[in-house]
Amino acid sequence: AGEHAGLLVLVHDGNARWFLPNYHTDLSFSEEFRQGLDLLDWKACAIPWTKDFLMPETVRLIPTSKEALDKEMGNAGDYMIILQLEDDKTISVGSLGDIHFPKGFYVYVGSARKNLDQRIAHHRALRKRRHWHMDYLRSACRFIGAIPIRTKEDLEHKLAHALSEIAGWTIENFGCTDCRCRSHLFGFAENPMHERDFVKIEEDFEINRLDRYF
Repeated sequence: AGEHAGLLVLVHDGNARWFLPNYHTDLSFSEEFRQGLDLLDWKACAIPWTKDFLMPETVRLIPTSKEALDKEMGNAGDYMIILQLEDDKTISVGSLGDIHFPKGFYVYVGSARKNLDQRIAHHRALRKRRHWHMDYLRSACRFIGAIPIRTKEDLEHKLAHALSEIAGWTIENFGCTDCRCRSHLFGFAENPMHERDFVKIEEDFEINRLDRYF
């Protein structure tokens, strides 16, 4: 309406060095935030609180990055799908034939150079017509969650390698017929979303690698 407007972002972490909206999980808000950077007076502050949470000790201004949002944000990137198989099962997986899957949790790594949200929705749904290796496994598993990593870089194989280092077991050749990876499917005895090593990988790929923009 032509009125003067401002935005104040309060980051309740005294160690924060920069601020970006979480475009991995909330793309719509992040796109609005990016447009607003050219229209608003805005500031982001890192606030360390006293132990009793009654008073901030100090307040620091921290930057954001238009370049990071322009280069990274969008409906494209890589993703992890987390499934649970409740019992040991042998599943026929297309051209791979019959594969024995131990019960547990599985993390599948994939990528979509466009339509990332639609690709994740495809894996979330149960389908009678199967195209990817993942479709065969999905039909036998409970869907636990999806983690999008929005980027215009190709991080799929680096992500698969990182998961292979912490996985309990690997299903050979699954989901990697078009690359040199051993697999894109990794097994865990417990839900990996609750494990420190898995969370660290997620943070590294979603957040920590963006330090170069600041």
